[in-house]
Amino acid sequence: MNKAGKILLVDDEEALRLLYFEALALKGYHVECAASGEQALEMLRRSRWSLVISDVCMPGMGGIALYDAVREEYPYLNDRFLFITGKFMERAELSRLKVKCLAKPFRLAELMAAADKLMKRALAKTVHEDAERRKAQRQRRKVKCVLHDCMDAGGQRREASTLLAKTRDFSNDGVGIEYDEESPLEPHSSVNVAVSASGLSFNARANVMWSIPLKEGGWMTGLQWAEPRAEMAFMHGRAVPGKRTV
Repeated sequence: MNKAGKILLVDDEEALRLLYFEALALKGYHVECAASGEQALEMLRRSRWSLVISDVCMPGMGGIALYDAVREEYPYLNDRFLFITGKFMERAELSRLKVKCLAKPFRLAELMAAADKLMKRALAKTVHEDAERRKAQRQRRKVKCVLHDCMDAGGQRREASTLLAKTRDFSNDGVGIEYDEESPLEPHSSVNVAVSASGLSFNARANVMWSIPLKEGGWMTGLQWAEPRAEMAFMHGRAVPGKRTV
């Protein structure tokens, strides 16, 4: 079965590296090898890894020294290490650090089971982190705006003709807005949108395309600019000309 994620395998003994590599590769993992702690650290600097499986006792930079360096530079890997050792004192130190360890001798099935468990946890954490990062990005993109001269589909001014809203998902063609009102802007109506934030200040007419209720209360409305806004290409650095987001 093909598995997502990358494993960095670190061991100074070539025969063991090959043995572990073949076993993990047969399970469907993408595996790359390092023959020393120093080489592993360079590889960690060049790419992102889901799991590191490392021997502890190696010439030069040993496994624990590698882990200490990684904790400083790449804290996301703190709980993504699996150590292999046959020495009691090393196991005691790893237990103190709360790092997973396999004691030699062990069966390959034990290595596979430990790798599967840590990889599953690592991938779940990555999915959660990515979701939180996207949520934070969406929140950063929200800027306040003022809606004024709100007209209904018949060209009549709304009773509350000025609204305060937050914008999201800018593009050259339109923008989504969130606002707290008893009733939404109706499709086919129009508004003036005034924004002064993120280094951009403009006032543009827009047509209401749709409105939906938000779970937490209030409304989200999709607006289409009456004329394409070329300056939106600079707003938040992600607008794509010609691609509608509302």
